[in-house]
Amino acid sequence: MKALKIILVIATLVALIFVLFKEQIKSLFTSDSTKADTIFKQVSGSTPSSSPSREQIKSPVKDAGHISAVAVNNPMNIRAVAKNNWKGKITKDGEAFESFDRLVNGVRAGAKLVQNYFKLHGLKTIEKIIYRYAPPSENDTESYIQLAEDETGYKRDAELKPDKETIFALCKAMCKMENAYNLEKEVFDEAWELI
Repeated sequence: MKALKIILVIATLVALIFVLFKEQIKSLFTSDSTKADTIFKQVSGSTPSSSPSREQIKSPVKDAGHISAVAVNNPMNIRAVAKNNWKGKITKDGEAFESFDRLVNGVRAGAKLVQNYFKLHGLKTIEKIIYRYAPPSENDTESYIQLAEDETGYKRDAELKPDKETIFALCKAMCKMENAYNLEKEVFDEAWELI
């Protein structure tokens, strides 16, 4: 069973590499995309019509989108909003989620967003923050809150302070829920310095 999981992860990563570097692979084989598309189809089981969205990339972690979110340096799965001019933002028009040039800039955006929930919107509890960030119309919000409580040690209705340690704990829990990603303190510390 363990070997099968490893094979699935490797196959998914190979398919992801083909998706992300399709144009470079095409140029290695021919000016025509036929050979690259054939190889892509053999590896992934589908034929690309263009670069796929995050939702189209299969992930062994939880469900569609998670490897892609980390690959585009957005471990908190921040939705793309054209008016948000995040530091290091490289999101293309029409993408559902933000993309960043470096992981630290994606983490910075997530930390800034949580900080804004406190300061601009008056949301000071896990419950209120998560209900805004992951509404029930799109998420299992109650499970999200439970995970955040478990990970941070804070109760859902406890009033929190928007200090560095609290925001780190919240971002770490959100990264875990969104992508099964373990946000390291060193990365967060660097991101915090950029806020």
